[in-house]
Amino acid sequence: MDVDLLIVGAGPVGLFLANECARRGLRWRLVEARGSQSVYSKALAIFPRTLEILDMAGLAGPFLEAANRVTSVAVVTHGRALARMQFTPEESPYPFIAMVPQNVTEQLLVEQLQLRGGVVEYDTSFVSAVEHGDHVSATVDRKGQRSTITAGNLTCPARWTCAPHSRS
Repeated sequence: MDVDLLIVGAGPVGLFLANECARRGLRWRLVEARGSQSVYSKALAIFPRTLEILDMAGLAGPFLEAANRVTSVAVVTHGRALARMQFTPEESPYPFIAMVPQNVTEQLLVEQLQLRGGVVEYDTSFVSAVEHGDHVSATVDRKGQRSTITAGNLTCPARWTCAPHSRS
């Protein structure tokens, strides 16, 4: 096998998964069709539970530094307040919404990935995949050059105890 996992797409989820693979010593590749990370934001808010997950993965620090911490919201139109909402969940160590634009989120995740020795393979598109019992053969295209990546049909690494579709 070339890798344990092939990750297609370097958005927030793909980048987080690559960081987790790097942290856990798995062999992985991350391909992204775009030529670089986006400079635009499609999302802004990171909620407390997501911050807790980032913390468990050792990634929360840069997000907390970059965040504008929001504990309340007011909806106002024509100078008139329509609603005010407090946001201070007591059950979380992060009693706020972290306002971090998606492009900044991606940048922070790429930086952390690079610190762990990882890279994003930009300009590389996923073309197809074929499952073969114990592995998957995926075809990718990098600037007109096609190649095959063999990834293990990994449902659960031997060092983890797993149930279907979950890790315990």
